[in-house]
Amino acid sequence: MGIKKCSVCNMRCIGRIFRFPKDSATKNMWLEALNMSRSDITESSYICENHFRSQDILKLAGKHHLRVDAVPSLHINQPGSSATITAENSITLTGDRNL
Repeated sequence: MGIKKCSVCNMRCIGRIFRFPKDSATKNMWLEALNMSRSDITESSYICENHFRSQDILKLAGKHHLRVDAVPSLHINQPGSSATITAENSITLTGDRNL
């Protein structure tokens, strides 16, 4: 698997990554949670594991999958802030909002 770029933190991710859902209702929930629109993503858009709670990621038959009801909720850029992921996979948010 090559290195993909996360659509949320705009960083190249080496860890687990997930595509946006094909289901329109679920995709809309993700877009709303991420403060994004359909024009912000393509068929090849990904989100890295850093934006999901650990309980949202399941290991089945040796592969990692998202729970059906998983919605990205961690380290989401908010207006006036930005995210930076360090080599240790910690994310620092900066900006004028209290998060």
